[in-house]
Amino acid sequence: MMRNRNRTITILTLLLSVIFCARAARERNYIYVVDCTGSMKQEAKGGGGSVWDAAKDFLDREVTRLDEDDKITVIPFHQNVVKPITFTGKTYDRKAVESVLDDELKNGKFTGICNAWDAGLNAVNPADDNYLILLTDGSENVVKGDPTGTLCRKLLKWKDFPRDHAYYVMLTNDATTIKNKVEAEGKPETLHFIDATEGIPTFGDVRTKGMSDDGAIRVEAWQLTSPHDEPLEGSLKMTHPLRVVSQDKHVDATIKEGQCTDGLCTLTLQSRYGSDLAKLQQALGGDEYKFEVVLEATDNIDIINTLTVIVINKPARSLHSPNFREDSPSLGKTSHYDKFLFWGANEPGSVTYDIKPVFSPTAKEQGSSATLQVVPADGEPADFTVEVNGAEVSDGSFRLAAGDTATVHLRIIFNSDAKQGKRNFVIKTVTAKALDKIAETSPASKFTYPFTAKYHKAWNPLAWFLLLLLIAIVACLILWFAIIKNVIYSYIKVGSMMISEPYFSQRRIRGARRVVLTDKPQKQGVLNRLFTGRIIYEVNPVWTSPVVIEASKNLVRMRPNSEYTVDPFDIPMLRQTEYTVRNETNKEKIIITFN
Repeated sequence: MMRNRNRTITILTLLLSVIFCARAARERNYIYVVDCTGSMKQEAKGGGGSVWDAAKDFLDREVTRLDEDDKITVIPFHQNVVKPITFTGKTYDRKAVESVLDDELKNGKFTGICNAWDAGLNAVNPADDNYLILLTDGSENVVKGDPTGTLCRKLLKWKDFPRDHAYYVMLTNDATTIKNKVEAEGKPETLHFIDATEGIPTFGDVRTKGMSDDGAIRVEAWQLTSPHDEPLEGSLKMTHPLRVVSQDKHVDATIKEGQCTDGLCTLTLQSRYGSDLAKLQQALGGDEYKFEVVLEATDNIDIINTLTVIVINKPARSLHSPNFREDSPSLGKTSHYDKFLFWGANEPGSVTYDIKPVFSPTAKEQGSSATLQVVPADGEPADFTVEVNGAEVSDGSFRLAAGDTATVHLRIIFNSDAKQGKRNFVIKTVTAKALDKIAETSPASKFTYPFTAKYHKAWNPLAWFLLLLLIAIVACLILWFAIIKNVIYSYIKVGSMMISEPYFSQRRIRGARRVVLTDKPQKQGVLNRLFTGRIIYEVNPVWTSPVVIEASKNLVRMRPNSEYTVDPFDIPMLRQTEYTVRNETNKEKIIITFN
């Protein structure tokens, strides 16, 4: 049962992956309205965990797979509607979201679906493609009087949002009472009831990039004389099988490779008359030919969707390029670094883009042409130059003429001081001769095609090397002075040393590495003192042979010297004790005290 439940929960992610949006630059807005009443803690049908855990796992799985720029709103509700949690795919924090949901679950006693639905409608943005997903295990019990009728009337108002989709996910049998009433009253086409009593299933519809506002795919007859691809872009990056289950008598339709991969799939259209355009046009009849393509999943997922295809059956003078099908592509990243010392600068940062012109037969017959131009998008600086097929063009323009089959190679070269970060460009029409449309734009004179690139001013490799070397040196110095130096060397902790006979001298010796008693003047090197510690030299003729005093735990000791004896002989030498150091060569006595 657990395996079956996991499979059915996974189904929901699969169908959401085929909620497809139009080519127009409409952002996606996902609104999750989540029931947080105590009954959600009940065991899911078939076992394997609670309804609550299944709902949270589904929410996390869906949000995690959304694009970084997708807008997301989570609205918890019970008897009250909780303040919405808003974020994007990039800023999603599962712990923060689930913390709010779990806290509200403790407060949930009644199920106020009507108010929650209103809150979901308030989060709909008319400028976006909206997907409202409500998950509940119960029925409305906050509204007095006729709660089911009130909720029904609210759901029926979804007809005002024909471009958007709403999903009423019924997690238990108690939540299914509303379905029949809404369907009897005339359920809006884009409102879907999802039976999740056996586990959360998949739901959604299929659309194609390049759609017009009426939802139809438009293609010219001449394009069907060879396989013509219409790319489909899923709202989630999922993989699942998909097939065409209806066929037109003149145009063959298939899903390439029979599946959507990572949320992407391709509908391939081709004339059943091969490359014979005249025969196809005669079969299609008038200026427009319309037919429907029905798509269906092939792994027991309830996905059935109908796409409308309109074939333009008249001699249009068109210019297309396979690259123009990609929506606002990124040309990648590039960088540049300047000269530093003896290391020269690299080549200027640049990105490339290829355009393979494909003119329609009518355009070829009439010698159509177009002059296009690469320009910065609005608000962007013109801090770059353009090369066309290796030659620099001052204004960024280039000409495409019917009969040209060679690929045009564009190269955008950034100035060394160009603005860094994401850059936006546009290819637009300068002039169009005997040309009706470019790509999907008609008239051709209004064609614009946006694309992006990223430019970064990099460090010169030599500068990087020197910086890393400096960091390494500083790290070594810190390590030396903070740890290694104190491990290798010991430092005197006794405060001072006093010599009272045969001469008087008093020295502060705390912190010194050693004290050297000698008759010859000596000087410690600066680097030696810096890296190893201070050495104090006590110079007097009485010291006929050098005597070294160094740290011994918290006291000091005198290194053994055959010319001197010490009385008393303490190791280490104690504070406030007079020590008589006897020179065995000249029998001279020296008295030393440490404090």
